Amino acid sequence: MGLGTWLDVVDDVMMQRWHTRHLPTDPANVLGPDVKGKTFIVTGPTSGIGTTTAETLARAGARVVLACRTVKRGQALVDSWNSTESEPLNCEVMHLDLDSLDSVRAFASSFLAKDEPLHCLLNNAGVFDMSGAFNRTKDGHESHYGTNFLAPALLALLLMPSLKKAGTASAPARVVFVCSKLHQFCPRLRLDDLGFERRSYGARAAYAQSKLAEIQFTRELERRLGVKEGEGGAVRGGSTVRCSTVHPGNIVTGVVRTLPYVVQVAYKICMSRILLTPSEGARASLYAATRGEALANTGLAPYFTSECVAKPPSPPALDDDAAAKLWDVTLATLGLPKDFKP
Repeated sequence: MGLGTWLDVVDDVMMQRWHTRHLPTDPANVLGPDVKGKTFIVTGPTSGIGTTTAETLARAGARVVLACRTVKRGQALVDSWNSTESEPLNCEVMHLDLDSLDSVRAFASSFLAKDEPLHCLLNNAGVFDMSGAFNRTKDGHESHYGTNFLAPALLALLLMPSLKKAGTASAPARVVFVCSKLHQFCPRLRLDDLGFERRSYGARAAYAQSKLAEIQFTRELERRLGVKEGEGGAVRGGSTVRCSTVHPGNIVTGVVRTLPYVVQVAYKICMSRILLTPSEGARASLYAATRGEALANTGLAPYFTSECVAKPPSPPALDDDAAAKLWDVTLATLGLPKDFKP
């Protein structure tokens, strides 16, 4: 990648506290005013910004479905929240393993059976194996691509009936993908080699690929939902479901857990002065998921930075032809018909 990309990413890491200085420290102060009573699904709610996202929504009166791989951990989390409340929070813990597309299908089937509206799907969960090891999902896909992109994409498509039940043209339901600025390190999607079978493997490249795919997919999904981009960032089409991606910032999380313990300790000591906390990182997700202005004049499938501002992603992310091709490949990979309509 070019020097400009590297400098942009370094600036984002080193200066993010300065760039986000205008935001409230408490993520609850970023929430929109009409969260109470609405239903949110949060994937990856038992660690990092997912925990803050789910807790903030629940304490604000939302119904929160914690979609997690380990139900016991999710329930323990809810129990700890309830210990400080006079009445139980409106939370439900459901099993979801993004390493398995069958698990995604089972989760979606169980939720759809409830026949209730879904106001927002927050695709928060993801992996970044910094050890550089090549791993596959249970379905045989490269782990970053399968877990970060394919599984959340399938979840969004399958839950569309519940999203449409909740959304209106004036107050659309939402799908939010927690993305990353590191999508800039992927110059284009190699649709003929998404599994790194024909090229050398690198964890950063695989992660960047999965994040570029997220942005392209959300843009194409919005088009398929009838959203059209007009002048000045305005959109038209009257879709009852809108999509966006979020770069939450660079967070002190368990992303280094695959590295040696000494490196993990050094990382947390040194980088804690620079990186955002999970609470600070959750602000952009909550903004995109709940604020009305997040969808006003921000263009097709807006990409929000840690500053809670919609900014253009990388040029490859805005390649509409590439997004359309990714859509076709994704449907085929997921076993959905070519004429599938969200």
